[in-house]
Amino acid sequence: YEVKIINPKEQKDQFDKIRQLRMLQDQNEDMQEDDMFDLLYIMQEEKLAASTMLVFKDNTVFITNFLVSSIMRGQGFGTIFFNEVIKYVNSKGVKKVFVFAGCSSLGFWMKNGFKNENETFQMEYGEVPVIRFDIQ
Repeated sequence: YEVKIINPKEQKDQFDKIRQLRMLQDQNEDMQEDDMFDLLYIMQEEKLAASTMLVFKDNTVFITNFLVSSIMRGQGFGTIFFNEVIKYVNSKGVKKVFVFAGCSSLGFWMKNGFKNENETFQMEYGEVPVIRFDIQ
């Protein structure tokens, strides 16, 4: 599989296409126009196999909407995709990665090295509990 990266400011049409596949309209209210964010995705036979939005703020990244298609789950594909995401953000100089602590896939994140240390992340609408992954 090849992980593809979209910068929405440079590739708006492709970004909109993938966003529609993900049905993300208006789900990213916390993203501001000046935030730097990228969309990473993998297609398999013209279908979206996995994707995630990365929001970059101050040498950290916030993983949002991490999605692995139902037919790819339970085979280690999410971990493979996550490792590719980490390679990408590491190449950008990021050392801390966050996800929402209250997400339904908390077990997945903990299995992949995230730590729950009762941290919060400041979003537009207030502070939210997060778990953290430190890149070595």
